[in-house]
Formats: sequence, C-alpha cells, structure tokens
Amino acid sequence: MNVLKISIGILAGILVVLLVIIYLSVQNMQELQGRLDNCHEEVRQLEDQLDEQAAELQAGDEANGNLVSFKPFSDYELRRFEEKQIIEPISFLRDRLQDRPDLIPTEAVLGGTMNFYDREAIHVLNDKWVFATYEDGHIMGQILLGYSIDDDQSIEWDVIDVAEK
Repeated sequence: MNVLKISIGILAGILVVLLVIIYLSVQNMQELQGRLDNCHEEVRQLEDQLDEQAAELQAGDEANGNLVSFKPFSDYELRRFEEKQIIEPISFLRDRLQDRPDLIPTEAVLGGTMNFYDREAIHVLNDKWVFATYEDGHIMGQILLGYSIDDDQSIEWDVIDVAEK
C-alpha cells in the first residue's frame, strides 16, 4: 500500500510539474505572440508612413513640374527622329556631343583635356537646344548649344552661350 501511495504521489508530482511546464509554455507563447503582433503592427505603421511619404514626394514632383518625367520631345518630334532612323535621340545627341570637344571654347589648363565627360550633365532641352557641362579636371564650364540634324544623321552645332566657372 505504501508503494501505491508513493507511486500515486510521484505521478501526481510529475503531473503537477508537467502542468506547470505547459502553463509556463503557454504563457511564453502568448507573450511571444503579443510581441509578434506588435512587430506586425509596427511594420504596418512603417509601411503606411512610407506610402504617405511616397505620395507626398509624388505630389511635390507634380507641383514642381515633375522634372523627373520631363519630356524634351513631343510625339511629333519623336516621329521626326524615327524618320531619320534615330531611335533614342537623347542618347544619340549625348554620344555625338561627346565626340565634339572642339565645340568647347575654353582652353584646358595644367595638361588637362576639355571634354563633355559626364553624360548625365548633357541635358537635351528640346529638338533645338542642348545644355551641357564640360571640364578638363581643373576648370569647368557650361555651354548652351543649338543643333539641327540632317537626314543623314549629321549634326550642325551652334554655340549660343558659354558660362565658365
């Protein structure tokens, strides 16, 4: 009988320990689930803030003329380029201008060579004008050029104005 009471006591003790472990595990899981829910809520709030900021940036771009989507050519002008077999006119004009450092009226200094080194600093304004930055590594300037393209894709450049820095 003592063995039976001892066995029941041990089993009851094991059961109590197991119940405590289960209880603590459930508590821990609930706490972790709460933290996870908080993290999900923070992510949702950050996404909402990001969406708001993106909308503000877009509204600001639209209010400021949206320089990012500036189109130098109308559809009609693009068709005129296509007729001359020029598919990407901005790239075409940049390439051709970079091949013409002789248009730069400023003399290079300290052994440098004047050129239009930065393609992104060559801005095609429309189907008649280009504004570009040139440099030799020591001094720089900006130039406003007029241009016309013949049917054979040759370009006639006219220097309109120069600003040296």
